[in-house]
Order: sequence, then C-alpha cells, then structure tokens
Amino acid sequence: MPLSNTEAVLLLILIQQYINNIAEMDHLLILARRRLNLITRSVRVPRPRTLGFWEDIFPFLGDHNDSFKRHFRMKRSTFDFIVDNIASHPIYQTSQQTPLQKQVAVSLWRLANHCVIRELEQTHGFAMGSIYNFTNRFIDAIRDIFEHRIIIWPVGEQLNQVVEGFACRPGRVLENVIGALDGTYMYIRIAPPKNSPSSYYCRKNFHAVILIGIVDDQGKFTYIDAGQPGTVHDSRAFRRSAFYQEVSNQPSSRFPGETYMLADNAFRLQPWCMTPFTSPEITSREWASYNKVHSSTRMVVERAFGCLHYGIDSQQLAYIVKVIHACCVLHNLCINNNDCWEDQLILDEDVEDDTQNNDNNSDSYYNMENLIAIRKREEIVNTFID
Repeated sequence: MPLSNTEAVLLLILIQQYINNIAEMDHLLILARRRLNLITRSVRVPRPRTLGFWEDIFPFLGDHNDSFKRHFRMKRSTFDFIVDNIASHPIYQTSQQTPLQKQVAVSLWRLANHCVIRELEQTHGFAMGSIYNFTNRFIDAIRDIFEHRIIIWPVGEQLNQVVEGFACRPGRVLENVIGALDGTYMYIRIAPPKNSPSSYYCRKNFHAVILIGIVDDQGKFTYIDAGQPGTVHDSRAFRRSAFYQEVSNQPSSRFPGETYMLADNAFRLQPWCMTPFTSPEITSREWASYNKVHSSTRMVVERAFGCLHYGIDSQQLAYIVKVIHACCVLHNLCINNNDCWEDQLILDEDVEDDTQNNDNNSDSYYNMENLIAIRKREEIVNTFID
C-alpha cells in the first residue's frame, strides 16, 4: 500500500532524526576518547641512548692531546674556568639538577658541533627536553655574567694597546686603527622566523640573520648587533644599529683623536670608517698598496667570523639573537684564556666576499662628511709614498 504524502514526509523526518542521533553519538564517542587519552597516558617507549660517554670518554678528554678541544672547540682549562664562574648564578641554585659540568658540556657540544639534538640525546644520554633546558640555562648564565664585561669598546690604555696591536705587523701598517668592521650571515638550520620568513632568505640561498661585528687586533668582538633579516644589506644593517646612531651624533664618543676602523666596500666611507678604493679608482701604486695593507689588516674580522659560524636550530628570533650573543661571548673568553684556533684548525671558515652591491646613497656621497673622509684617506695613502 503506497504511503500518502503526509506519511512520506513524517518518515523522512524520522530517518533524518535517526541519522542526526547517530552523528551525535559518534561525536560524543570521539570526545570521550580524547578525554580518556588526557587521563590515561600511553605507554612510554624509551628512545635508545648511550650511557657510557660520561664514564668512559669524558674523564679522559684533556689538553695534552687536544682531545677535549676537538670535541668542544675549547681547552679543558677554559671549560673549567667557565664552570667555576657560572656556578654561583641563581639559575643553577635550584635543587635536583643535573651536575653543572654535564649541563655545560652538553650545551657547549650543541653550540660547537653541527649535530641535531636527537644525536645529542643518543650519544650523551639525556632527553631532548633536558638538553633544551641545559642550553637555555647556559646561554642565560654566560650572558649575565660575562657579556657586559667581555664585549666592550676599548678606551684609555686598552685603546692604546689595540692601536699598537694593529700597528705591530711586519711591513707597512695602518696607524690609529682601533677596529675592523664586517657583517656575516648566521645560518638558521630548521626554518626561518614565522614573521616574514622570505625576508630571511639571503643571497647565498639559505635562511639567515645578519651579524654585524667589530673586532680588535686580537679578533675579540668589541661590538655586535644581531638579528636583522638575511635580505638586509650589511651597510643598511649597520646603519640601523645603536652604534651607528651614537657615532653619527658624536663620533668622538667611540673614535677619539685620529682613530678609525676598517671596513670593506659594502660600507660607507666615513671619517671614522676607512674603506678600500674600488677597482676603477685605483690610479697609482700607493692606492694599490693601501688596498693591500687595508685588506690584510681587516682580515682579523673575517677570521673571527670563521671561528664563530654556527647553524641555529630555532624559529624564535629572540632565541636566535641570544645564541649569537652567547657564541660571541665564548669566542672572546677563549681568546682571553689564550685558547685560540690555529688557522689550519678553523672549522667552517666562510670568508665573506665583497661583491655585494654597495647600498650607500650615491646622491649624498659627496657631502661634507664624505669629503672629510676622502681627504683623510688620501692623507693615509700619502704615508705609503716612498
């Protein structure tokens, strides 16, 4: 017997309600399962780890055969110096912490070697979360205790020593130099910061942030500025720094008397920043000789960058900057402790080329300040006349 129109409509309504009830029951089951998972934890499967490093290897690494330095890129004596100085930091005063030596060793291994954190977990016997905590504590402690004492601009007698250090070179030298300036890319290993990631993709085809550094005659950093995206030109990154703003307003605050620093052609010629002549400008033997001495003197900053390069495994810009600052502090600490790398031992040395297009404003190049700088450079060149 066929259904009437009314009966058919009622039947469809009942079927739809039945379907809705089934969907609602499925939804409730899904919620219940999620809730159950929050309450009952799944069985934890331990990841493989090597537990013998701290008993079978670490105690026997030393300075007598450079075995400690090959692993941690510093001597055992420098390592002990760091441990002794950060032991009193409040971050290490809480109870139930892993021994400080192990925390510092894991942190240094992570900073010194291009290995992923999973490898550290397997070779050193600590969970990934612990390794992150060790590194964060170490970076905060090393910066709090040392950064304001060790990355400092030379003044007074220290400034005179830097000037003498740059001048104590065989052959012709540049007088009154107190620093060498350059910029480099600090490689971001996993992914760029989430805010405008394309701006961190540099001209060398990887994601990076810019480190602007000034070093003294020993290669120690006296000023650093880190964190600007990799697409930013070195000169522009420098002009955005607090150092540049200060020197532009009062040059004598950093460059008393006739002192100045050296930089490549990526930077603007200033009375306090001497750059080399470009190829079309070289019209005399003295200019060529000046360029040669300028380049060899300025190589100290390239060597500092070569010792420093490190791939940073983070997307957080603030953390990336913290890591770079900590590495610069460790670099200076090693030099202060006579813990230097010989040229043949420098790893990942990446001497930056000077082929970047000059980012200086050509319309204002011949203003009064630049004319003073040009005249000063010519006076320096005159000292090369036989």
